[in-house]
Amino acid sequence: GDIASLFRIKNGERIPITGSIFRLGKEEKFVDYVIHDNEAISRSHANIISRNGQYFLQDNNSTNHSFLNGQQCVSNVELPLQDKASIRLGNEEFQFLLL
Repeated sequence: GDIASLFRIKNGERIPITGSIFRLGKEEKFVDYVIHDNEAISRSHANIISRNGQYFLQDNNSTNHSFLNGQQCVSNVELPLQDKASIRLGNEEFQFLLL
């Protein structure tokens, strides 16, 4: 199927999204991708969920919130991700890419 990835704006890193739940945060033992150099990120900040070829962003009740295309995400709600969507976790910016 499609391989989705996150493009991290700050350093140009491209992060492949693997598994049905891809966890993002700053606590290594809780997450699949560690954002270790940003204090605005919660330990387990947000998930990207993959189901039947669709991708969703889910905020994990993070302290500084998650934003999809500039809109604050309601915690624990799965929001559908489109190609080139803008994702911001706290103040850390990513772009969602479907290859």
